[in-house]
Amino acid sequence: MPFPLARSANNIITEVQRWQYFLRVKRGITIVGTIDGGFGSLTEQATKVFQAQNGLAETGKVDAATLAAAEPFGYTIQPNNFYAKMKEKGFPPEPAGLESPTNPARNAALTCFKFKQLAKPLRPDPDGIVITSSCNGAIADWETNFITRVAVPQLAHLPTLSSGFMRVHTLVAPRLTALFEAWAAADLMHLFLTYEGAFVARYIRDGSPSDGAHGIKQSKDVGDLSNHAFGSAFDVNATWNMRGKSSAPPGEKRLHLRARRDRQRPRLVLGRPLLDRGRHAFRVRRLLGHCPAKRSLRSAARAGAPRAR
Repeated sequence: MPFPLARSANNIITEVQRWQYFLRVKRGITIVGTIDGGFGSLTEQATKVFQAQNGLAETGKVDAATLAAAEPFGYTIQPNNFYAKMKEKGFPPEPAGLESPTNPARNAALTCFKFKQLAKPLRPDPDGIVITSSCNGAIADWETNFITRVAVPQLAHLPTLSSGFMRVHTLVAPRLTALFEAWAAADLMHLFLTYEGAFVARYIRDGSPSDGAHGIKQSKDVGDLSNHAFGSAFDVNATWNMRGKSSAPPGEKRLHLRARRDRQRPRLVLGRPLLDRGRHAFRVRRLLGHCPAKRSLRSAARAGAPRAR
């Protein structure tokens, strides 16, 4: 039997998110509010609206009849052993080769830039930098030339992406589009709860040399720059996906301590290995903090990736 959902019941968090996403995005019942995995009064009211629209008893509970009515509208019904089977298999296995691109690799693929840093009181971001030209001087304004806006309609349900656009490197843009299309086709968008940013010109968190200013440097000589500064990373679900934590088990959303030395927030990273080998659209690094389908996400990334030419 599929997962039943109800207020004050022992609900699977990600199944509540799936239901909330269905109501809000696929059926336009915005009274459900934000997608947060909590089956509260708003989700109950929105469920009653869906039931009324489909001639069902308005119980506010997601029962077998309600799920059957939702399926023709694109709702994915998972069997009630869906998450248990994932856990039995040790799903997902830790994949190899998910490290961030090396500094030489990202500079070669995404173009070296010159930058400086202002004194800390003058920085809009505590670790912010000011990017100027390309290292060879051929491009006078590196940011204007290489950073572009990309529409991501699949994340329109997130209040933290109110503009509907991400700013990323021009070489990253088509791969970003392909990846989100693949994720949407795999019915995984309910796993995205928040978006915290893509291109940000900065050092890695707490990686600034000092609180003072420094003069012009070249990115190829500084390994402590964030991948965000190259427009090749973006942050999602940061609250549940902080550095020093590992992903929650399938169906859950809690944080786990992890013995790992990592100065940067877990993020999606796009780098040179993806551009010159053409094997993946993205190098995925500890993807979603509570994602029960990492393997599917990696497969979606591979399936949706245009090969580099």
